[in-house]
Order: sequence, then C-alpha cells, then structure tokens
Amino acid sequence: MRMNMLARLVASALLLLLAACASTPATSPAATPAPTGQTAVSVAPAADPDPDKASVAGQIISTRTNAPLANRVVRLAEVIDEDFGDGDRPFVFSEAFSPGARTDADGRFVIANIPAKEYVMIISNDMGENLVVTAANGQAEVWNAAAGVVLDVGAVRVDFP
Repeated sequence: MRMNMLARLVASALLLLLAACASTPATSPAATPAPTGQTAVSVAPAADPDPDKASVAGQIISTRTNAPLANRVVRLAEVIDEDFGDGDRPFVFSEAFSPGARTDADGRFVIANIPAKEYVMIISNDMGENLVVTAANGQAEVWNAAAGVVLDVGAVRVDFP
C-alpha cells in the first residue's frame, strides 16, 4: 500500500516536471493573456473551435461586490487522470504554459482552440495571487472541454479581490 502511494507521488511529480519543461505553450495567440499592466480589451464572442479543439467562455463575478472582475487572468490547469482516493483530482498549472485569457471590462473571457481535456480554472490578479475555482464541496471544480465545442461556464462567482 505504501509503495503504491509512493509510485503515484513519483508519477505525479514526473508529470509536473514534464509540464514545466514543455517547449511550447498549449495556447493559440488569441488565448494568451495580455502583459501585466495592459488594460483589458473587449472579448469577441467565442467562435466554434477547430474540430479537434475546444474553447471555454464565461464571466468572472466577485461575490464580495457582485460586480464583474475586469482585467483578471483566467487560466486552465489540466486535470490528470489519477485518482488518489480522496475525491480531489490532481491538476497541472503553469503560469507560463497553461492556456488562458484576460477578462474584459465586463469580466468576460474566451480561451479559444485549446486541447480538448478536463480543466480546473484558476483566476489570477496582477499581484501574483491565484485562486482555484472550487465546487460547493470545497474541491477544485473540474470542467470538461469537449472537442469541437464552446464550453460556456456561465457566470463564475469567486471571493477574490
């Protein structure tokens, strides 16, 4: 039992290392966040993705103010198909390589033409703070971005400054 857990931890560490060493980001130019300090721009409606790709669209709303969160970076961390038995699914997040986009003035975002996979959403601000979007049970919310489909996650409410 202990050896099985050790093997899983080593496999997860290896996956994280491989993700960190990737030579090219898994994003299209349209999905790259604007550089820090640049103002948000209007987000065009999500067009249908390539047949083997997916797109994710939505809006980020503050639970503190009930207002849209403008100029926030939304990134998708890839969920790893590994079950550690605690119900929480591991994911790989890289500020450099995870696909993402910056929200517009209305808190809307579109992350276009990404690999069709399961993702966890991470919201970042310009102070370098990251927030994993969680489900009602407190665990990371997992979204399935299917090939050929625009996944509209709707209004995502977060308690984030």
